[in-house]
Amino acid sequence: MKKRILIPFILVAVFVAGLLGFQYLGAATYEQPLYGSYWSVPVADSTANTAQRDVVGNKTDAAATGAVSTTESIMAYVKQLVGIAVTSGVKLPTATQASIDAIELDTGTTIPGTITTAQNDLDIITGATGANLLTATQASIDAVELAVGTTIPGTITTAQNDLDIITGATGVNLLTASQASIDAIEVDTSTTLPATLAIAAAAANASFSHPNYLAVATGTFDTTGTWSTVASHEIATVTGMVRMLIIPECVTTVASVSDTGTIQLGDEVATDSIIAASTLGSGSMAAGELWVDATLTRTILTKTQLNAIEIVVAGGQDIGYEVAVNALSGGSMIFHIYWTPLDTTGAVVAGEGGTL
Repeated sequence: MKKRILIPFILVAVFVAGLLGFQYLGAATYEQPLYGSYWSVPVADSTANTAQRDVVGNKTDAAATGAVSTTESIMAYVKQLVGIAVTSGVKLPTATQASIDAIELDTGTTIPGTITTAQNDLDIITGATGANLLTATQASIDAVELAVGTTIPGTITTAQNDLDIITGATGVNLLTASQASIDAIEVDTSTTLPATLAIAAAAANASFSHPNYLAVATGTFDTTGTWSTVASHEIATVTGMVRMLIIPECVTTVASVSDTGTIQLGDEVATDSIIAASTLGSGSMAAGELWVDATLTRTILTKTQLNAIEIVVAGGQDIGYEVAVNALSGGSMIFHIYWTPLDTTGAVVAGEGGTL
């Protein structure tokens, strides 16, 4: 800062000295006049530019302001420079002054803060604050070295032992044993397993002990409906040869016109081949009762009675009942049909009440 202040003064002094010595240049001898217009002090703030005195100026010249002009003296400019230095600490260009101000501010706040932070970090690293990161790092390195020397080799040894067992290096070859198991599974898949599946599939098929089941419901009898009229009514459509057990159940009490209607169960050739004609008098067959013969009030069936309604049908004879004398006028029934095929085409599907 001091150097910047002194430079303008040095330049002014050199300039003044040059003016004083200029008069000696180019002359072999020079006699300085005691009195002359060139050396008399000009009036204050003179704007003349004739003699050297006009350039140097008067001690009472006002300080120059603003930019350099062609009318002010060296004294005016010196006063301008001195005034700036004395009153405001040498005003540099605005941008330069702003940069200096920022540096001074940074030097007083940011830089000391950064130094403090760095010192704190250094204290932590070196242990000056109690937490020595160098020591902790060394401890970690020691633990790694210990693991490399003991734990890791032990783990490698265990893994090698397991690998030896798997590959048979120690006498027990798990790969061979696994392959033997796979071979056994493959053999079983191609022989034993298919046979077992065939047995299971056969057991799942219909048989005497595992028959198919159908339930054929008549709906409510009303004298004119599909299941009610004086005619034959198909309950099962048969294909091929089958074994069948038919158990007729009264769902709601059955009635007939004038209580004189009859019902019988059979096939399309003889409609009474299974159960002979049974008269449906008033309340003769009530809800929950089973129809297996002319006695219409059974709720338990013996083996003999079941045998009477278990049949074998050949030639695809359809099964159904026939209403005679008078139509059925009330109640409803359901026919439980258990059937098993006895040949390759044997099958039974539910009838729809049409004529046999």
